[in-house]
Amino acid sequence: MTSVAVEKILGIVFVLAAAMKAWDLEAFAFQIRYYHVLEDPGLLWAAAVASVAWETLLGVALVVGLRLKGWTFALVGATLIGFTGLILYAWAFYDLQDCGCFGSLVPLGPASTTAKNVVLLALTALAWRGLPRGQPHASGNLWQHPYFKAGVSAGACVLVLVAGIYRVPFEDFLAEKDAGGGQDGPSLVFKIEHEGETYDTSRGEYLLAFLSDTCDECQAEIPLVNDLTLIPEFPKVLAFMLVENDETLELFRERAEFPCITMDLMEWFQYIDEAPPRFYLVRDGEAVCYWDEHVPPIEEVLAAREGRLLETGLADANAEIATRSPSHG
Repeated sequence: MTSVAVEKILGIVFVLAAAMKAWDLEAFAFQIRYYHVLEDPGLLWAAAVASVAWETLLGVALVVGLRLKGWTFALVGATLIGFTGLILYAWAFYDLQDCGCFGSLVPLGPASTTAKNVVLLALTALAWRGLPRGQPHASGNLWQHPYFKAGVSAGACVLVLVAGIYRVPFEDFLAEKDAGGGQDGPSLVFKIEHEGETYDTSRGEYLLAFLSDTCDECQAEIPLVNDLTLIPEFPKVLAFMLVENDETLELFRERAEFPCITMDLMEWFQYIDEAPPRFYLVRDGEAVCYWDEHVPPIEEVLAAREGRLLETGLADANAEIATRSPSHG
């Protein structure tokens, strides 16, 4: 295989990876959260768009042969090393399961991704060593002009950036943060019409469940949550759902005896920590406390309502709802 062929293959891999991330940019932004480097939704979205744009830029540069006297290969190598370092960090400290290297279309674990990146690094070194460096000025026809190649690469990058920014404007995230009368973090105030009934969490008490219709743990909690709805003095139960598709949601709703409301992925994940389920006791739009992994015992919820929190004030009301952090985590 010639060095030129290796260069083109590298470029195609980068462009393909960027395209698969861009296919569901929102899901990719969600995957970035599991690296535990960024938490803010706006920053996660920016990181997702920037990552896709950068990979597009490098990939197209490799495909069209924009070598910049070897700097393109150096940037490709630095990018692969940086991504691999992040993967190893999240794998070691947070048990990363899916690196998101090919978006949500092709799940890939950290071991496989690390091996892939090592191979790509070797190919980068091979292509770099075997190719002549690009010339600073044009020689030949227009298609070989370095400025034309740079323009094509930059244009592809700008297109991805524009598509990402216009898909979910950053103002949406700012609006989410500012909602709810000035409290820090995502608002727990919702006014929802569902099956002819209105639910307004700014008034009264609610148990809000944040669930996923494909989560085994969430599926297991359905009977217990159903039981809570039968208790007259218990707060109203609402579930906000991360949904894979209409079919999985319908199957979940067939078993649930409580309202299941779909929620945008980037909004939904602000209310959980590592993984669903999470349950909030809410009074007049403010979180009293929350529980992870399992439906809270009835007596614990009733004690929380009366200010008699168990387990040392349920860790001092979950450390004052994690000091009202953006993720409540």
